[in-house]
Amino acid sequence: MKSRRKIHFEPDNVDIAVEPGENLLEAAIGGGVHINASCGGAGVCGTCKVLVKKGKVESTRTEKISEEEYEQGLRQACQSYVITDLVIYIPVESRLETAVLDREKVGGVQPSEVLATGWRFNPPINKLFVELSPPT
Repeated sequence: MKSRRKIHFEPDNVDIAVEPGENLLEAAIGGGVHINASCGGAGVCGTCKVLVKKGKVESTRTEKISEEEYEQGLRQACQSYVITDLVIYIPVESRLETAVLDREKVGGVQPSEVLATGWRFNPPINKLFVELSPPT
């Protein structure tokens, strides 16, 4: 039986344990870590870029990541599979919806340049499940 691999996500400061070979995007979603994936994980949009700071993943490089980015450790989460324990940094571009980043510059500054780091994704709507007991 293979031992589980630990993944630490920055800047969310979330730790999860997964089976070796698990898809990195699916692992993040399962652990409550938001990584934007506009194409649903098909590998065609390039919005789920992450930086592998420590550890190894098995990954297919697509045209959405340049050779230079790949050499620096950037990977598409949807195209990456966990091999070892990992430290993964999620850039702001991969934490926000593209529409937020594509807004017009305000005062000569791109919105993504002034966003605070170290925050945890908090969507405007949360799905809650309520268990109702039968009427008495």
